[in-house]
Amino acid sequence: MGFEGWLPSNEDIVGILIVSFHKIILIPSADSLEQPAARRLMQLAGPHTEIEVFEPVFDPHIDVSLATGPRDFERIRDQIVSRRLDKAELLAAALRDRNLRASAAAAWDHPLYEAVIRRVVKIGADLVISEPLGGRAGALSNNDWRLIGACPATVLLVHSDGSNGYRNIVAAVDPFHEHAKPADLDAEILKAAQGVQAQTGAVLTAVHCFLPLTQVLSGSAFERLPVDAAESELERFRGDKLNELAAAAGLAAASARLLRGRPADVLLELAAKGAADLIVMGALSRGRLGDLVLGSTAEHIVDRAQADIMIVKPAAFETRIDTIIKNELPMTPIYYPL
Repeated sequence: MGFEGWLPSNEDIVGILIVSFHKIILIPSADSLEQPAARRLMQLAGPHTEIEVFEPVFDPHIDVSLATGPRDFERIRDQIVSRRLDKAELLAAALRDRNLRASAAAAWDHPLYEAVIRRVVKIGADLVISEPLGGRAGALSNNDWRLIGACPATVLLVHSDGSNGYRNIVAAVDPFHEHAKPADLDAEILKAAQGVQAQTGAVLTAVHCFLPLTQVLSGSAFERLPVDAAESELERFRGDKLNELAAAAGLAAASARLLRGRPADVLLELAAKGAADLIVMGALSRGRLGDLVLGSTAEHIVDRAQADIMIVKPAAFETRIDTIIKNELPMTPIYYPL
């Protein structure tokens, strides 16, 4: 099945559950709303959405030995965090001017991804919106990958400039639960994608990519096996399972697409052609650090796609990041306002 004419129309999407995000954390990269993550936030936030502009900060260059004691260190720390809180409050005020429910918070915490996760757990956020954290230069850093893997909330990484609203949402699903994928993850992926679709009016398509047998088998296998018949039967079976998954989520059959090819290649090409400006996908299985991991295919997509990426967790996922405030300086996580 090729790409041409593969997108459904909005009329093909029926019975979508109106599931929007209730509490969103914005990690700002600039001091105004003219930044990609803030633009996406304003497109996704509804009138009842609670928004928090969150500024995590930690300065490892502060030398505690130069301070006269813990109180002096705390004064320096408080000044730094207070300035960041003021910046966050300015953005929150600008959002309130647009009739959105917004507040501000800042934290002295380290490392950055743990600061964000602690805040997610504290306020019960279900979505984090951020541009890549690694120097804001495009390439993903360890903070980005660890946030994706350890954050219990859905994470939206904004690669675009956010100027245009979403038009085509692709939910990458796998109804066969390959690679130790939790059985409920596809449902969570579709639910998150539907939440975006409900707010933006974009076309939502559930996509399952697969490698044809002709790309898997080689050599004398073609002579010994009835490849054509097996290929046709497997594709029919895959299509049935995908349609069942879509129907359970309230999507019409025309909104489910089975596409041949390596998943990374297919999804990257859809993004490059503008047929996917948001790709929603799931984190797969636990890694050695206790986080969920994407797998090499999904990592390739997250790192290279010319589209925004939304990473969804299984419903039962619980972060292993320590939420207990440590008691040593200069690492003590402190959150403002207190």
